[in-house]
Order: sequence, then C-alpha cells, then structure tokens
Amino acid sequence: MNDNPSLPTTAAAERKPLSEAAKRALGADVDGYVMPMFNSQTAIAYHTTMVKDPPSTYAELEKWVRENPKKFGYNGIKGGMSGVSFVVGWIYANTPDADRLIKGPYDPETKKAWDQALARLAAFNKNVVLTPGNAGTLDMLNRGEIAMGPVWVDMFYTWQADGKIPPTVKLKLIGPGMPGQPMYYVVPAKAANAKLGEEFIARFHEPYAVTHRHDLHAVLLNACRNNDLIYLDVSERVIDAVENEGLVEVALGGPDSGPRKTICGRALIGCDGVWSRVREKIVGDGAPRVSGHIAFRAVLPRAAVPDDLWEPDVVLWAGPRTHLVHYPLRRGTLYNLVAVFHSDRHIEGWNTEADPADLWAHFADQRPEVLRLLERIETWRMWALVDREPIKEWSKGHVTLLGDAAHPMLQYLAQGAAMATEDAVCLADKVAERPDNLPAALRAYQEARYLRTGRVQIMARVYGEFYHARGVTAELRNQMLRSRSFQDWYDGIDWLYGGM
Repeated sequence: MNDNPSLPTTAAAERKPLSEAAKRALGADVDGYVMPMFNSQTAIAYHTTMVKDPPSTYAELEKWVRENPKKFGYNGIKGGMSGVSFVVGWIYANTPDADRLIKGPYDPETKKAWDQALARLAAFNKNVVLTPGNAGTLDMLNRGEIAMGPVWVDMFYTWQADGKIPPTVKLKLIGPGMPGQPMYYVVPAKAANAKLGEEFIARFHEPYAVTHRHDLHAVLLNACRNNDLIYLDVSERVIDAVENEGLVEVALGGPDSGPRKTICGRALIGCDGVWSRVREKIVGDGAPRVSGHIAFRAVLPRAAVPDDLWEPDVVLWAGPRTHLVHYPLRRGTLYNLVAVFHSDRHIEGWNTEADPADLWAHFADQRPEVLRLLERIETWRMWALVDREPIKEWSKGHVTLLGDAAHPMLQYLAQGAAMATEDAVCLADKVAERPDNLPAALRAYQEARYLRTGRVQIMARVYGEFYHARGVTAELRNQMLRSRSFQDWYDGIDWLYGGM
C-alpha cells in the first residue's frame, strides 16, 4: 500500500537520465531497460597483522612485493575482473597517459606505451601468487596464505558480514586507482510485468528493496572498522555534553554508572535514537509520544513457510486496528513477519519478549492466511511504537542530531533507516562545503532536511490510520485503492521515492 491517501496526485516525474558512460557500459545503449544498482570498486585488501603500513601507490606496492615475495596475490587478467581492474590500474600508474585513460575517450595512441608497462608487470608477477579467481583471492586472504590482494569491495564486505573474512583484514585504495564497472538491475524479457518494471526504472532509477537489520548494520560496522580515522566504542553511553569555546566536551559512562571519562571534539552528532540524551540537551522536549500501537516481530526459516503462503514480495494484510506484513530476507532464506495492533500497554525498549496471548486477542477473527502464518511462530519479540512531533530546529552551535534522535517516526512507511541514511549523506555534503564553519554547516543540513523528514513523520501516522481503518472508513479505503492505476500509485509515492 505504498500510496498517499491524503495528497493529490502529481504530474508524472521528469525522467532521470543515465550518464553517457552508464548507458554504454554494457556495450549497448541500455537506457530504459536497466536500473543502476551501484558502481563497483576494486581495492587492496590486507591483513593488519601482517602489513603494518600498507602501500598507498603502485610504486610503493611494487617495492613492498620485492621485499615480501609471494605475500601478494591476485587473479591475473583471466581469472576475474578484480585482476583485470588491478592490471588496468597498473597501466594507469606506469604510463604517461593515466589522465587520458581514466577520463576517456579511449585513444589508440596511448597503447604505444603499454609494452614497457606490461614488461614491468611481468617482472612484478615473478614475486606474486596468482590466485584462482576473485573468490580465490579472498579465500587465500582468509587462510593467511597471502597478506594482500585486490578484491571487489562489495564482495569483500559480503564475505566479512558472513564471517568468512576476519575483521583484521581491511581495505586500502591505492593511487592512481583501479577502475570498477557499473552493476545493474535488469528487467527480464519474460517478466510477468515487464512494462511496469520499465516504467518504474524510467521514473525512479532505484529499486524498492528490503534488507535484514543485521546485514545493514554489518556494512556500516565493517566500514567503521576499515577506517583508521574512526574509533568505535560501544561500551560507553553519553551522560552529558557541553559546548565550550568552539569545542564539545562529552561525558561518557556505563549504563549503571556516572561519568567515567570525558572526550573532546569539534562537533557532536547525536545519533542516539528516540530516547536521545543529546536531544535532551539541545531540544528538551521530554519523552516521546506513545502511539498506542504495539508491534510483534519474528523470523521464520524458508522451510517453515507453507508454499502457498510464500510470496517473493512485501505483502501487507490490513485489518481493523491491526495489520500483518511479511517479506523474504537474505535471498529468500528467511521470512520476516511483523504484526501490529492497537494497545494501551507500553513497555520501553524494542526487543522485549512478547506474550502471544496479546496477539491472538487482536487477530482472532482475521483471514485464514494470516492465522496460518501467525500459528507458525513460537517466540515473538515486541516493541511499543513511539514518535515525536516534527521540529524545525535540531542543531545548536557545534551539536546536531541525526536519524531517530532528530525525527523519530512510526514504521508505517518503513523509512526510519532510509531517512537516517539520507541525513548522513546530506550532513557529509554540507560539512564538506563549509569545513571551517561547522555551526553554519550543521544549520544548512538541518534546513535541507526538516521539511522532508517532518512530512515522513506525519504521513507515517496517516498510513497507520489508513492500514488500520475499520467499518465505513475501511470500505472507503478499499474503494479508493481499487480505482487506482499503477501510474496513480507512482504519482502517490513520487514525493517519497523521487529523490531527497
């Protein structure tokens, strides 16, 4: 039900063009037939226990390999694209035309300088290990058989999130760089709704996707672990924060103790959720608003879901003052279920063990498909849904808020993590624009975000009422939904999915 029931539909959004490079990256004009997923990147993975000072350039790498023979491995130009990327980067580094090669268009004249560079590569290869493919490089790194090697960044993070690569292995980009390539979602020729898919691509250029919370956290955690500029400490809590002469002093302590130590910095970004201590200091608006809704959640393995109830899509069953949403996760190996109902009960937290009797009291007369799914759950976790009123000011001096600390919202639009991610991108851009005036950068970030996030907060409440309608209201809702075309649906969500 990704529709906007309260706002008039808008004119069709202007088509967002692909870059010329992206259009032609597959050797043909793919505009209108594929959706960009991401641009892949190759980097050097290295064992921090074996390499204390990783090379920053190809020249430094060449010297390191001479001093540490057979400790660097890659898969050549026939064993996978990470090897090809490494070799192309080698050509960049060892010819006088790197800038022309990187920026294009390709000039055949540049090839004249390649022979000398490739001869140098042949000498380099005498001291390296040729690995059996992209996965082979990662395997050998995991076993400690090599200390360094080029890997696809997305593949590396996937392996690390799955526990196949230890956290002591990190990434390094070396100059002048190694080329990646665009990755795409495609519309299969035999897709059941190919035209609908093409229209979605033309409109939004991004997919609708769901992901396991742990998987998203793992990507962010691994990025922190692989950045030497980040110190990560999850054992402390913010007790107090005071700004003093352009610096922010933060008092830290444990959950059951007072302040234990103080740290200082140029700015403080409070990303500490709906119960934010930082928000108390700069907004001071008290406790969150209790919505009167409770969510029960559980995850089933694929084998536990009857075939006739399995759906590859996000499915929402709307009932009177209740709803159930379910969808697959982790390439279809898991099935996530979230059941929501109205209740005056309130327990702080988001991971409390739930009493199934509460659930059955509200879902007893629901559709048989819903009941059959609910019956398969033995243990539920619950959280009471809370939010806050939208605010315009969440920055003060060198302190600002981000995500739920700034704009906590109900889950009915499934946008909490998305809005926090958008916040982070916007904040990074504004700080990059004004690195010497952080208060101005934080105000510019807040100004760019508050209306969008406030709209999502308000509309999430509207959707909750929309999903949980009963009686005549539910009949009118159903009548309105039946009359909508797919283009109407796209118009209704354009404000949310059409861009930041």
